[in-house]
Amino acid sequence: MARFLTAEWACAFNEVMASVDRSEMAGLDGESSLAAEGGEFTVHQIVVDAPGGDIDAVLTVDATSVKMSCGPRPAPGHLEAEIDANVTVSLTWESAVALSQGLLPPGKALADGQVRVRGDLAVLIASQQLLASIQPRLQELQSATTY
Repeated sequence: MARFLTAEWACAFNEVMASVDRSEMAGLDGESSLAAEGGEFTVHQIVVDAPGGDIDAVLTVDATSVKMSCGPRPAPGHLEAEIDANVTVSLTWESAVALSQGLLPPGKALADGQVRVRGDLAVLIASQQLLASIQPRLQELQSATTY
């Protein structure tokens, strides 16, 4: 069982995504965002207060694939290349887990300030639509994920 938002979990996510035909995915035709409309975008998720330290998770959608990478967030002041993302989402581990498990609706998380967003909100919506559209394919990963 892979732990949520670890490199091992990202590999399992990527294996699932490699088996999904792009035509099955919704959210790649956003009307208010050139990035979402073109179906190519990057979402950077900063998860703080995670067991073992803060996490950078990056979802990259391009013409041929959907991929996730996860790793430790660099310590403050550490020189690290900035992640070039269309949208950056910051949230706590607790909120990330609740969102992943479907216990916290994304709209409520935004409205309550549990999630902070910087960048193109249409891209965030497109990424949520994409993941929701293939949720049945992600069910086995979800069942095998530990938190």
